[in-house]
Amino acid sequence: MQNLDEIKKSGLDSWLKDQRERRVLVENLLDNYNEGRSMSFYCKVCIVLPVEVINNAIGKARETFMSDKISDSDMKSKAKILKTIIQEMSLNFH
Repeated sequence: MQNLDEIKKSGLDSWLKDQRERRVLVENLLDNYNEGRSMSFYCKVCIVLPVEVINNAIGKARETFMSDKISDSDMKSKAKILKTIIQEMSLNFH
């Protein structure tokens, strides 16, 4: 029902573009920030939150990785940081 309302509001092409962006985002999250226990969390996030919020969270997390010198291979730390940022941003969103 919500999808139909969104399609009526913004048009099918816009809705499909948003869905493609969400698919790319969830693939990015799963490929780069999934320590093996975050798949469900990232999938739900990409359904519920606006694309801009998710992209902002990823950007903020990357800044934290650099400032804290988190290795690209340290998936557990990266997932923990990103999930915390997403949770904080989602509180401010709603």
